[in-house]
Amino acid sequence: MPNNKNLKSIPAPDLQTVLEEAKRDASVSMNAVQIGVIQAFDKDTQRATVKIAMKQVRDVAEDGTRTITEYPLLLECPVMVLFGGVDILSMPIVKGDNCILLFNDRQIDEWMYGGPDQTPTSSRAHDLSDGIAIVGIRPLTNSIANYLENGIRLSHGVGNSQIDLKDNLIDTIAELFFHHGDMRVSGNVRIEGNLQIDGDTTGGGDGDWTINSNIIQESGKSIHAGDGATGTFDVVTVVDGIVISGS
Repeated sequence: MPNNKNLKSIPAPDLQTVLEEAKRDASVSMNAVQIGVIQAFDKDTQRATVKIAMKQVRDVAEDGTRTITEYPLLLECPVMVLFGGVDILSMPIVKGDNCILLFNDRQIDEWMYGGPDQTPTSSRAHDLSDGIAIVGIRPLTNSIANYLENGIRLSHGVGNSQIDLKDNLIDTIAELFFHHGDMRVSGNVRIEGNLQIDGDTTGGGDGDWTINSNIIQESGKSIHAGDGATGTFDVVTVVDGIVISGS
């Protein structure tokens, strides 16, 4: 029979310690928010394969040695795309993009494949299988250069195309601005550069245009016309073999 006098007295843990340990265990075991890295993206389904950026502590030995492992890949993870009604803002999502992962309270399988008003078929909660990716978060090593602080900026590529929306100003950069459809401007238009007009606005043939406005010629500038051009001008100039007379 053991000698109780030789046994060390182990104090029983107090209630506060037990509750704190239980709270910590619950927090560690629950998936809430993680940072992920896109591994692949399917543009047709807007689903992604995502790797969780952080590693997890799988076990801690009595001597304090920790066993570190990686989380499994998240497959067919839905990616949030900004939209309202039939209007959509889509962006090219590529491998290496960082994202925020939110883990739903209940499974999302039924919603993902059947839409709203579905009932979960399992009891899983905050599971890795029910992650939703929001692309856009960046570490300090990849912060946005030339961040616009006084407006809204939409850019594509590295300085290739850019639209800045500021107070009373829309500033754009692009090698070519291609608009499909009609365009109407209510106000003045100033062009700093060459203007080439190709088209038919009067039905009289290719290149026929009617301008219902005054053409103001700046000092030192000339108006070039093709042979046979007629009109009234304020400046006497000979251009392209045409004698243009005026005051």
